[in-house]
Amino acid sequence: MFVRKIVLLIALLLSFPVLTEAQSPESDAEKKHIKALRDQGKQLRRDADKTFTSDKYACYKKIFINNCVNNAKEKRLKTILRARRIENEAHTLDLAERRRSAVTARQNIEDHGPRSTTAPTPSPDVGIGMRLDETGYMLPVKGERAEDAARRAKAQKAAARRAEKAREERARYDQRIRELEEKKARDTRGR
Repeated sequence: MFVRKIVLLIALLLSFPVLTEAQSPESDAEKKHIKALRDQGKQLRRDADKTFTSDKYACYKKIFINNCVNNAKEKRLKTILRARRIENEAHTLDLAERRRSAVTARQNIEDHGPRSTTAPTPSPDVGIGMRLDETGYMLPVKGERAEDAARRAKAQKAAARRAEKAREERARYDQRIRELEEKKARDTRGR
């Protein structure tokens, strides 16, 4: 089975023209910029957590503990929001770079077409429940085993549950931030 996958990989690599030409200095610089933005976002999050922990413990020495802790939480949330903006920028740049490379790869395939290969072609049935069509794409085998189909359906349901849970968690987090901002606005108006 392992040998079959390696043969498939070699055949696929040899059937297409070289898609990764020498990368331009702009793309290398952009990749470094994206990595720097991601690292900066991670560092901001770490700093926010460290600062919050130290500020929280320092609040216990003061008289108005709850107000001090709320201010520390607010400071942490602002820093995390700043980190999120930076990470979103990095993600947007990364996505744009991937889309550009996909367009370039598609254009190369359209311009040059698939190359002929001397490597042995894999059998039509490549893996469990999958086969290669004429163009080299993986397709499900029509006579798929029932247990494979059940396992795939179960995995899809689990992924959908995780995605829904993540959406709910994000909504709760955003609501919490809005409530804290509203509370701060009320407190500043009341003073």
